[in-house]
Amino acid sequence: MYLNKTHYDPRIFAVLCLVVVAALMRFIPHEPNFTPIIALAIFSGAHLKDKKLAFTIPIFAVLLSDIFLGFHSLMFFVYLSLIVCVMLGLVIRRSVTLKNVILSGLASSLLFFIVTNFGVFLVTDYYPHSFQGLVECYTMAIPFFRNTILSTAIFMAVLFYVYHLLDKKILTHRSA
Repeated sequence: MYLNKTHYDPRIFAVLCLVVVAALMRFIPHEPNFTPIIALAIFSGAHLKDKKLAFTIPIFAVLLSDIFLGFHSLMFFVYLSLIVCVMLGLVIRRSVTLKNVILSGLASSLLFFIVTNFGVFLVTDYYPHSFQGLVECYTMAIPFFRNTILSTAIFMAVLFYVYHLLDKKILTHRSA
């Protein structure tokens, strides 16, 4: 569909290439919560014109890697968080500015932290199912939150900047 010569848009191909590279990085050994997936979700929402594709790619990337890395009880919470991250990408789509990219990255990291750790509290027996247990769950997750923020910032910078360079230097000239 996207490679049809009459409808070929090099921007779509560039976005898809960046998305595939980011998705494959989940297979490289990394620190806990240091992956490009949140950045990938925001980037997909911001740059893929096809909304179905924007939602499908990050979810498929995580699902595919979960097939190889193992399914777990928190999948629903992770996938739900990523869907909302794509939605934040859709929000900034009309105005992809540095400020909007930074704010969506921070909001997505915070949202991912809140939702997935609430999932840990709900579906595991790691913490007592009480207010004290919930506080302990979030407190123990703070080191993972640092990794989430740092990886989201780094991978968003790479994805958005590389796409900007491609768009400015290569893609604009080819489609002109």
